[in-house]
Amino acid sequence: MYAEVPVLQMPDEPVGKLLHRNEVLMKEAREGPDVLLSDSVAILHKNRSRLVWSIMALWFFMVSVTSLSNLSVAVLQAVMVLSFPWLSRFPGGRGISLVWMLWGVSFVLSNFLLYIERESLLSWPRGFVYLAHLMLLLLQAGLVDKAFAVRGLAGKLVRYAAAASVFLVCYLNVESIFLNQWHVAVVEVFFVLSVVIFYFSPFRVGRLGWVFFLFFLTSIVVSNTLSTISGVGGGDWYRGAEVVAHLLLLLAMISWFLRDERSVQVLLATVAAATIVYLFVLMFYWSVLPDPRTYNWAGSPPFFRNIRHLGYLLCISMVVSSWGVFAYGGRLKVVALVTLVLSASMLLWSGGRGGFVAACLGTLSLLLVFHGRPYAREWRWVVMAVLASFMLSSLFPVESGSMGWLTALLRTGGADSSNQLSSGRLEIWRSLLPHISERMWFGWGGEGFLAVRESRSFVQAHNGLLQLLLEWGVVGTALCVLALSRVLFVAVQQVVRKVQPAQALRHQALGISMMCALLALSLVDGVFYHGLTLFFMMIAVALLLASESACLSSGNAVSLEIDSRGRQC
Repeated sequence: MYAEVPVLQMPDEPVGKLLHRNEVLMKEAREGPDVLLSDSVAILHKNRSRLVWSIMALWFFMVSVTSLSNLSVAVLQAVMVLSFPWLSRFPGGRGISLVWMLWGVSFVLSNFLLYIERESLLSWPRGFVYLAHLMLLLLQAGLVDKAFAVRGLAGKLVRYAAAASVFLVCYLNVESIFLNQWHVAVVEVFFVLSVVIFYFSPFRVGRLGWVFFLFFLTSIVVSNTLSTISGVGGGDWYRGAEVVAHLLLLLAMISWFLRDERSVQVLLATVAAATIVYLFVLMFYWSVLPDPRTYNWAGSPPFFRNIRHLGYLLCISMVVSSWGVFAYGGRLKVVALVTLVLSASMLLWSGGRGGFVAACLGTLSLLLVFHGRPYAREWRWVVMAVLASFMLSSLFPVESGSMGWLTALLRTGGADSSNQLSSGRLEIWRSLLPHISERMWFGWGGEGFLAVRESRSFVQAHNGLLQLLLEWGVVGTALCVLALSRVLFVAVQQVVRKVQPAQALRHQALGISMMCALLALSLVDGVFYHGLTLFFMMIAVALLLASESACLSSGNAVSLEIDSRGRQC
């Protein structure tokens, strides 16, 4: 089934066999009380040791760059992390002593630089630095290896890391846009590191998958290199590193969805928690502000730089919660329904036309799976929830010309031109076309929009296709479009033909609805630019690839069964 997808090819080995093999290895590790790992586990640990320490060094470098604002220190700390395995082999314990001394120096130096930058104790940079040093401490001390000696602990730690990553990304939008992008990439590599540490054979990609990654990354390097050599602007290598982080997240999420039977349930619960928490944040602000009706919610919403960036989260939350109404029963259904009402209400209150329309389109795509009389009641609940959200959002009017669903309707109906109807987007798009044709094949490199923009009010093209063409040219855009189209086409084809068991079809419905919503939103906004939207795009693609490869089983839905090809799912 999965071998037909040219982007990523998973092995024919069933997931159940992979899990059984890991259980056997962990059982062997538990049999020796004086040894952390048995011989077979030690071999696997040794084989992936370089990958673990390489990603740890990459993550340390990214944390240092974004938190300490010092490239030299970031490079030295990355080299320090790479030296730890080599120093630990020194005889007589001298290497271990040197390792801990270097760790202490790095920790003190980081705190000193944070003090110079006047970072508060509760700031994101300080939190990232402390988390990086803690992970390095646990890895070097061997405490990570001990997790394999406790049945199921390693998988639970990956689950916690996934939930923490999703929740953090929802709130990493308070700094400048460029720093927010880097913060999201840091969180993504943190989850990748967790998967690499706690999963044996973390990345299982076929040859066509590696060919795609190789060509796409090569096109990014060529785009940035040509832009740097020509001196035309763009060619931002930090932007290229963010793209690499997104691709690594895709691989890690595929692995998580394949190995954790509760992964989709955790995703729903985490998105719901982020939405509900943000509601309480808004209620707190509304209660403490002297006059909340006149506050600049559009330009300074809590935890976001712009109210439209909040709309990205609410759009995803609306789609995921709508899916939860159909996919689950009991308490999870109630949680999903409440989250749907809250996310739709806040989205309508924010006045985001594109986000709300995209969320509705994503929700309607659920009809591919959830149609007919068995789901008529759920559809009535979804419609009633959306109608209720119109009334709830009207209870908190604000004096802003860009907020509120009624204001959005007035903006749409009162537009004098198509450019005004699009909030100036048509003018931006027209101005970009000559620049795209100027460097058509490989584009302007990372952050290419900044090199050609005519107004400093915008940092991205507000259109996914134009953003890709401007940054990575026809070559990079073609690879990206072909990959996404193929993944979505195969998923829709399998859903229509019902070649998967019911539970796998439900998971594919979630991935399709998320992709449809984000692709629709990308027509008028920066889905292929902002870290938050790309984070959830990678989750949607990973869910589709994983569910095409093996039938995922939910913790409370269905038990294991055999599909039409005899594969355990």
